[in-house]
Amino acid sequence: MMNQSKNKGFAFWISAFCALILAIFCAFTPETKSASASSGAGFNVAEYNVHATVHENREVFIKEQITVNFLRNGNEWYRSLPLEGDQYSNISAKCDQNPEFSYYVAANPDVMGFLDINMSGDLTKGKTWVYEIEYTILVCPQDAGYDMVLDVIGAGWPVALNNVRVTVDFPAALEDYRVYSGGYGATDEGNVVSVLSADRKSITMSCDRLELVYNDTFEEYTAEAITIGYNLPAGALVSPFAASFATDGMLLFVLLGVGLLAAAILCYFKCRTKREIVTVVNVKAPKEMDPLTMGKLIDGAVDTEDVTSMIYYFASKGYLMINLKNDQDPVLIRKVVELPEKEKAHAKTLFNGLFKSGDAVKVSELKYKYYETMEKAKIQSKAKDVQRYDKKSMIGCFICALLTCACAGLIPFIVGMVRVNGFADASAFAAAIAPILAALVLFVRKQRWHKLKKSGKMGLLLAAVGIAILGLVVSAFAVATASMTTWEKVITCAFAQVIAVIGVATLSPTEKIVSILGDILGFKDFIVYTEEDKIKFMLQDNPELMYDILPYAQVLGVSDEWESKFKGLTIAPPSWCVDSDMTLFDYMLFNHCMRASFRSLAMPPPSEGGKVGRSGGGGFFGGFSGGGHGGGGGGMR
Repeated sequence: MMNQSKNKGFAFWISAFCALILAIFCAFTPETKSASASSGAGFNVAEYNVHATVHENREVFIKEQITVNFLRNGNEWYRSLPLEGDQYSNISAKCDQNPEFSYYVAANPDVMGFLDINMSGDLTKGKTWVYEIEYTILVCPQDAGYDMVLDVIGAGWPVALNNVRVTVDFPAALEDYRVYSGGYGATDEGNVVSVLSADRKSITMSCDRLELVYNDTFEEYTAEAITIGYNLPAGALVSPFAASFATDGMLLFVLLGVGLLAAAILCYFKCRTKREIVTVVNVKAPKEMDPLTMGKLIDGAVDTEDVTSMIYYFASKGYLMINLKNDQDPVLIRKVVELPEKEKAHAKTLFNGLFKSGDAVKVSELKYKYYETMEKAKIQSKAKDVQRYDKKSMIGCFICALLTCACAGLIPFIVGMVRVNGFADASAFAAAIAPILAALVLFVRKQRWHKLKKSGKMGLLLAAVGIAILGLVVSAFAVATASMTTWEKVITCAFAQVIAVIGVATLSPTEKIVSILGDILGFKDFIVYTEEDKIKFMLQDNPELMYDILPYAQVLGVSDEWESKFKGLTIAPPSWCVDSDMTLFDYMLFNHCMRASFRSLAMPPPSEGGKVGRSGGGGFFGGFSGGGHGGGGGGMR
C-alpha cells in the first residue's frame, strides 16, 4: 500500500511537471500568441463584407459592412485607411441599430500615414454592432504591371476576420487578374475562393476565416490580407496623369491660385517704392563711421567679421598695438585708457572688453571670455538702427507671406475638411514651409547683395531654387495625401512659391538707407577700382593707407582686392606692429592667419550641456497595406 501511495505521489508530480512544460511550450507557440493577440484587441470580427466599384476615372467606391463583437469596454472602435498618395473623399459611417453612434475622421494618433474613421457609442463588453463604412479612393499609380492593385482587405487587423466576402465590379471585362492572400508578401490565393462572373465584369472573393499570421517586418500578428491586381482593356480607365490632373476640383484650385497671385501682384504695385542708389566715390569712410557700423549698414546684420575688424580699426587709430613676436598667438597692448568721446558706445564696449584682465592680453586668453562683450556690443549697435525698409513695403511683404500660407497650407486644410468629412490635417500647413524658406534665402540674398560676390549671389539663388523644387516634391508626395491629388498639391505649392518671391521683391529700402548705401558703395568703389598710380600718390600723404582702409575692406568683403593693389609697391609694415620686421608681403600672408585667430574670439563658451533624449509612444499599428492601394486595418481604444 505504501509503495502504491508513493507511486501515485510520484505520478502526480511527474504529471504536474509535464503540464508545466506543456504550458510553457504552448505559451511560446504561434497559435497561443495568435489567440492572445486576438483577445487582447478587445473585439472580434464576426463578419466582413466589402463591395468595391471601380470607375473609369480611377475612382473606387468602397462600401464595407463589418460585424464587431466587443470583448471588453472601450471608448472608440476605428477603421484605419493607409495614406499612400491616394486621395480619399466622401467618407461616411453609420450603425443604424445603435442610437448612441457617432463618428469623426482624424489622423492616426499613434502611427503616421494613416487616416482613422473613429466610431463611438456604447462600446461595452458583450455588445455586437454592425458598422457600415463608405468612402471613395482615387487610385492613380499603376503597380506591379497591373492597371490597378487594390488591398480589398488590408493587412492591419489585430484579430482574425471571419466570414469574409468581397465583390469588385469593373467598368469593362477583365483581361487578366490575380488574387493574393496571406501574410505580408504572400504570392498566392491562400484560402480565398474567387469566382469571376460570366461577363468578366465582376469578381467575388470569399473566405471563412482570415487567420492571424506573424509579420517579420513589423514584428506583430495581423490578419491575412486579400489583394487583387488586374488589367482592363485599353481605354477602359483614364491615364494616371489624367486621373490626377483632371479632377473635379482642379479648376477651383487654379482659380484660387490665380486669385491669390493677383492679390500678391496688386500688393507689389501698391506697396513697393522704387529707389535708385546713386554712388558717390569716397576716399575715406563716410561720416567717420567705424567698420562695425559700416558692416551692419551694408547687409543689415552684425556678423563676426564686422566685430573682429574693430581690432584693426583700434590699431590703425593708435588705441592699441599688436605684438607679433608669436605669430600664432598675438598680444594686444593697450595704448589709451579710454576711447575718445566721438567713438560709439559699441566701440568702447569692445575696446574695454579686450583689456579686462590687464593692459596686455594674448588673443588665446580671450577665447570664450570675449563672447559676452561682443553680444553686448551687437545690441548697442542696434540701438540707433536706421530703418532699412519702408513700413508700407514691409506690410506688403507680410501680406504676401499670409497669401503664401493660405495658398500652400490653408487651401489643403480646408479641402481636407470638405472632401474627407471633417478631416483636419494640420500637416497640410507644412507645405508652406518650403516657399517661406525659399523666400528667406532670397531675402538674405537681397540683404547681402552689396557685399556678396557673384558666386555668392548665384549660390543663394540656386539654394532658393533647390528649396522650391524640394518643396514641390515634398508637397506632392508627403503632405495632405488624404484630400488632394499629386497635381493639385503641386499647383497650389507652385502658386505659393511665386507669391513668396513677390513678397521679397516688394520690400523697398527707405530713402535714408539708400542715401547711406550710396556713400558706402562709393567708398567700396574706391577700394575696388582705384588704380595703382593713384594709390602711389595717396601713399605720399598717408604711408599707412593700406592698413587704415583694411578693416573697412574686410567688412565690405573686398579685402583680397584691396591687398592685391599693394603687391607691386614697397611700403613699411604697420606702425602698430611690435617686435616684427616682416615685409608687406609677409604681412599679407600673415593677415589671413591673424583674422582667423581674431575670429576665435567670437566662440561662445561651451555649454554645460545635458542629455538630449526623445520620448516615444506605442500603440497598435493601425493598418498596413499589403502592397496595393486602400486596405488598412482597425482597432480599439
